[in-house]
Amino acid sequence: MQPTPKDAHKDSFLSGLSVGYKNPMFVADMVFPNVPVNKQSDYYFKFLKGAWFRNEAEIRSPGAIAARGGYPVTSALYGCQERAFAHPVPIELINNADDGVRPFETGTRFVTQKIMLAKEIAVAANAPDTIQMTIEQTAIARFSFISAKFECCLGRLRTRCCP
Repeated sequence: MQPTPKDAHKDSFLSGLSVGYKNPMFVADMVFPNVPVNKQSDYYFKFLKGAWFRNEAEIRSPGAIAARGGYPVTSALYGCQERAFAHPVPIELINNADDGVRPFETGTRFVTQKIMLAKEIAVAANAPDTIQMTIEQTAIARFSFISAKFECCLGRLRTRCCP
């Protein structure tokens, strides 16, 4: 009996493709960007808002002294808090995994998403209502853009790979 094409090939996992998840709605870094610091706690300068929004400029006659003013500066204390999450990846899993799984890289992405989610929740809990509205609008816009881009790429992938 002659072997069939199915007999000559056993299906296996693609080595260069896997499907995972990433939350496209994370916006904490846009609302409160990371600021590199040298110490876990310290002070920073704060320019008080009132001086910057008060209209104090006046019309000046030739040779007259211009209206004068200034701005107060104060300081505030910052403190950095470390958030942590672990996903152990045993060496046996790394050594035995097929190419498409990549346990170490996948574990790194998984842990990163957990930390980013904790950051998003902290920002949302501490953001005023106006910032919260901006977060939601930005997230919806980003999600729509990423969804459209994903659908486009998925369409191209199907066209190239799947007749």
